[in-house]
Amino acid sequence: MNSVACADCAGTGYRGRLAIAEIVRLDSRDPVGEALADTLQAGEPVQRMRAAARELGAVDLHDIAASYVERGVTDAAEVYRVLGNREQVSN
Repeated sequence: MNSVACADCAGTGYRGRLAIAEIVRLDSRDPVGEALADTLQAGEPVQRMRAAARELGAVDLHDIAASYVERGVTDAAEVYRVLGNREQVSN
């Protein structure tokens, strides 16, 4: 899907706003939150925290945004503009 400029979107190719968010509880009742809390307390690097969360099934902003691209809600160019690529974020 590529955005198409029109009068409804003021020539931008996009109309409205879409919030994409990651929410994590850092407590023992949530396995992802518990793993993140453990890696945070151990002083692990961000990459290890992300890996621990993904191993337990967590999805990140890029995963969520990709699902919106697949459903045609937005396009890959807009996701890249806002989030960059996963490798840039992980470093």
